[in-house]
Amino acid sequence: MSYHCFKIGVSELCFVVITASLLMSSPTSVNAQLSQTFYASTCPLFVTTVRQAMRQAVQKEPRMAASILRLFFHDCFVNANCPFSGGDTNLAPFDTTQNRFDNDYFKQLINKRGLLHSDQELFNGGSQDSLVTTYSTSPLRFFNDFASAMVKMGNISPLTGTNGQIRKSCGVVN
Repeated sequence: MSYHCFKIGVSELCFVVITASLLMSSPTSVNAQLSQTFYASTCPLFVTTVRQAMRQAVQKEPRMAASILRLFFHDCFVNANCPFSGGDTNLAPFDTTQNRFDNDYFKQLINKRGLLHSDQELFNGGSQDSLVTTYSTSPLRFFNDFASAMVKMGNISPLTGTNGQIRKSCGVVN
């Protein structure tokens, strides 16, 4: 059997990820064991190719980085139900510096301009105030802590086989 590596775009990568996820969640699948070296022998340039495709996608559309980040977090790690109704009906830009990854979010909290009530709760005279203040004045500290947190999140063992599920609808447990 021979294997071939090839260049893939973001849409093709998403298709591969979704297809693999569906296959792993099928009733006939075995509990999947994920490995960082899965493609090491069959497609040694896989990581480099994906990294390059992501860089190109972000250069073409800067908001793609945030979209992938949301995909990484929400679709992989959140074990919660979406609300069926209610919520905040105020409309506002999600990010005042939408084309940059920066610490402006924390500056907005200090100025009492958190987008959502739950955001502003991070800076309300409680235990997190000092961290919000630190992140608002030290972008390097925020970037380093953010990178560390993303690595930790990426190392969370996924629920596989019958232990986990891919929801057909965010607000409903299958």
